[in-house]
Order: sequence, then structure tokens, then C-alpha cells
Amino acid sequence: MSAAGLISYYEELEGKIKLTPTTVLLIALVFSIIVVMAHLIF
Repeated sequence: MSAAGLISYYEELEGKIKLTPTTVLLIALVFSIIVVMAHLIF
């Protein structure tokens, strides 16, 4: 199964960078706001 490979890859990444789903969501939200603001300004 391909899912097993994805899980082990994810765990490998998690060891290097500690990112909670909340943090990822927050970063995505902030990035979206920056993009929207850039469109409004320029």
C-alpha cells in the first residue's frame, strides 16, 4: 500500500520539524491574508 510509505515519510519529517496541525493551519491562514492584502494594495 502507498499509504504505509506516506506514513513513514511523514514520521521521518516529524522528527526534524515539530509542526502541529494547528501551526500548519495558522501559517496557511496568515499566508492567505498576506496574499489577499497584496492583491488589494497592488
